Amino acid sequence: MGGIKANHQRDWLFQHLRVSGKSGQGTGEGIGMITNSSKTQWQYLEKRPHPWRQQLYIKGRRVKASVIYSDMIVNEETPEEAAENWDLPLAAISEVIEYCQSHQELLKQEAAEERRIVLEGVTLEPPVTHR
Repeated sequence: MGGIKANHQRDWLFQHLRVSGKSGQGTGEGIGMITNSSKTQWQYLEKRPHPWRQQLYIKGRRVKASVIYSDMIVNEETPEEAAENWDLPLAAISEVIEYCQSHQELLKQEAAEERRIVLEGVTLEPPVTHR
């Protein structure tokens, strides 16, 4: 995607998606606390059973919403580009953006916990087996 429209969309994306060093809208401190959000029903996101992780995943996929959100920022993608790259409806990408923006504190806490566990040499995900 190129031109003025793409630049405008990319500028909008970075104005609205940039993760700041400030706290998000969390209510608790530490893993295990649920963050506040005005939206409790998600069409494209779902909770997965996990011992400590609470963030939501894309329904039917083993992809955390935060992975798509981070990918958009790192690769400077517009929502339309992300939808195409991840083979998801634009509405799903909009939901990922809304969820990640409203749960920044939870995502930061989980990223810190993940780093801590990795530094200890513990595997976070079960190994992928090929049939």
